[in-house]
Amino acid sequence: MTGGSGRISPSVVERIREAADIAAVVGRFVTLSRAGRSLKGLCPFHREKTPSFFVSPERQTYHCFGCGAGGDVFSFLMSYLGIPFPDAVAELAQEYGIDVSRDSQPDPGEPLRRVLAEAQAFYHSALRGREGAQAREYLASRALSDSTAEALGIGWAPGGNVLVRHLQKAGFALSAMVDAGLAVRAEDGRTVYDRFRERLLFPIRDRRGRVVSFGGRALGTAAPKYLNGPDTPVYGKGDLLYGFHDARLPARESDTVILVEGYFDHARLHEAGIHFVVATCGTALTPSQARQLSSLASGVLVCYDGDQPGRKAAMKAVEVLLAEKCYPAVIALEGGEDPDEFVSRHGPDAFVEKMSAPLDPVDFALLLAGGWKALERSGRGVTALRRLARLAALSPDPIVRETMARRISESTGYSPASIASAMEPAPTENPDRRIPIETPGPFECTALKAVMLGADGIDRDLLSFLEPGDFQSAQARELFEEIGRQAGEGLTSVVPGLMAPEQASLASRLFSESGTFSPKDAVTVRKSVERARLQRRRAELKASLPGGSPEDRKSILRSISLIDAKLRNREDG
Repeated sequence: MTGGSGRISPSVVERIREAADIAAVVGRFVTLSRAGRSLKGLCPFHREKTPSFFVSPERQTYHCFGCGAGGDVFSFLMSYLGIPFPDAVAELAQEYGIDVSRDSQPDPGEPLRRVLAEAQAFYHSALRGREGAQAREYLASRALSDSTAEALGIGWAPGGNVLVRHLQKAGFALSAMVDAGLAVRAEDGRTVYDRFRERLLFPIRDRRGRVVSFGGRALGTAAPKYLNGPDTPVYGKGDLLYGFHDARLPARESDTVILVEGYFDHARLHEAGIHFVVATCGTALTPSQARQLSSLASGVLVCYDGDQPGRKAAMKAVEVLLAEKCYPAVIALEGGEDPDEFVSRHGPDAFVEKMSAPLDPVDFALLLAGGWKALERSGRGVTALRRLARLAALSPDPIVRETMARRISESTGYSPASIASAMEPAPTENPDRRIPIETPGPFECTALKAVMLGADGIDRDLLSFLEPGDFQSAQARELFEEIGRQAGEGLTSVVPGLMAPEQASLASRLFSESGTFSPKDAVTVRKSVERARLQRRRAELKASLPGGSPEDRKSILRSISLIDAKLRNREDG
């Protein structure tokens, strides 16, 4: 079955779905409380004050009655972390110890990943070879050991067009090199040359540890100093965090993750034995990356360059994290030093000391502004207070908002009540995240629930009896067709994670409303459908009467009479 990229066998999906606990997975990101047989919490997909987000451990689904978001454990990870279906499957398979390698089917992205893996091997070998002497000297000058370069897979791109020639000899097509971002096609449309030349290369891996791109650092005066690979079918700059795969286990063990800006910042901390570190890939932090940070640990520390541009970028990152229900802290470095420089000059212990006493968002914002006393003396206190209130208002989490309001009060002397009143009210919903849902009629809802909730999952007998034309609303008809598609691919139960958001939302809402369906319910649906089909046929015949010949009219009237008799018999029955 296709899911975003790649094909996942039904048996894998079934095994993971049975093993996964949606309450535990969602509970890592959303504070849930008991609500009858379900769990409820503030929706992570839109801003709200009153919980309208419900998780059903019994059905293994979730649904928000505020914005319409809904689905299963797969669709939750896909929506919250911004990852495709195969990656959600891989995440859960790894977490629940399920081996999916034997069940994997061809992945459309695999040819590009193969050429990228070969390029990584070539670059890494080049670093160790004669042509990599200059690069090794440079790494040594920055006190990065061979073991760190080996662990991170750092490589060297020689000058000339050596990679293209190597890959051609290995049997890779020029088009694959271009599509993978390794080569550039000249204006003549025929010539292809290496994208990276005379650069140290840091391999960028996806969440599953596969090389999907590179970040290159020039050693000489070549511009730009840093060159990142372009977006490709297997890589998006704003979707991945550099070092995520290697940081996952250390971050969860320490419940801490550090966000830095540069590859050398990451490498320096790795050299110092601090492995719960990730970096942005040459872009400002995105909401998707912020949610991925939150998935690693509850303690998120931002450590950017200590100069003014770096501190401003750190503040922007804090704002993005706050908006995604994270409460980050900042490791503020002085003297314009970046993390690499700080650790090199002051040592790992000094950095750990800094890490143990980070600034919360309020203190960091005041630090950037020169401190509260300076603001008051300059007459800018009231303006600064309003800005701090707006900063706190970014968070949709009422606990974070109140925590920040109290912190602002402690720092400024203003009462928490006056600060809360200065906050812009958190929107009750985000229109961009709201899923447009057409409400099917009661019968359509009953029919869909009967199909989805058979004794053994999908009721295949009822599925084969029903037709798309039995559903009047487009939303119900599309969901019915999707259920048929999934059943045709071998699934025994509905998987909302494989559906479009609108279909997953409707399916999760129906799951949340339903009780247990019995064979008697399926019989009731059949009778209702048969009656509706007869009524539709009767209406069609009646509409054709005016234009028919006398003989045709007699035949049509006889057919209508037979239909009327069948309808009466059904009423009597």
